[in-house]
Amino acid sequence: MASPQLENGYFRIANEIIDQFCKSKNRLSGEEWIILWIILRKTYGWHKPEDYISLSQFYQISGMKKPSIIRALKKLEQKRIISKKANGKINKWQFIKDYHQWTLLAKQLIVSKTANPALAKQLHTKDTITKDIYIPKTMKKTNSSSFGEGDEPQINTEGEEVTPTTKASTPVFKIMLWAEKQKGKQFTNRGKQMEHLSKAFKAGYTAKEISQKWLDMSEEEFWLKNGFDFKNVATELDRKL
Repeated sequence: MASPQLENGYFRIANEIIDQFCKSKNRLSGEEWIILWIILRKTYGWHKPEDYISLSQFYQISGMKKPSIIRALKKLEQKRIISKKANGKINKWQFIKDYHQWTLLAKQLIVSKTANPALAKQLHTKDTITKDIYIPKTMKKTNSSSFGEGDEPQINTEGEEVTPTTKASTPVFKIMLWAEKQKGKQFTNRGKQMEHLSKAFKAGYTAKEISQKWLDMSEEEFWLKNGFDFKNVATELDRKL
């Protein structure tokens, strides 16, 4: 049984910073939080403002894959939460405690109803996602890989499993329709989108995880500028699909 004790080590962090971490506007992805806490542990944990941290150290502590580590570090840099001093093979990392410098994006895209009434009607926020997307409550990572496209278990509003009757009733198709509402238009390559979604399900991801990754990506400036689809979402989920 774990029994952490302060005398075995701890680090101090101002409550004001913790308060900022708790704000919804400063929401980070799971990968970003892991990397941020590693940097805090390696700096504040040793009473230092900055320290050299190699990719191998990030890996040893987190167990994350190298592309995921690099991606999370890049995102945190772009958001001005951490800073880097390049020095050969090992970079020096620092947490930026001046949260006024943080440049996190807004949680949702605001669309003027007068500018585009049709699109404003179709766009949804994170608060309404559960009303519009089918999320199978009983889908587990241990058995989702056995599902084929079209035979995923269907769960009604009472949490009871029912027999699927059409392709449109599958989680794959439900998520795709939901994403099209987010985009405000239909995919031109629906078959490919369903293929990538099916692979994500078979890799063990649930509808909720896939849709949340879509929402996370939709807030990032890079994807807002360049556009994305479920191929990018599957890649960002960091599984070899």
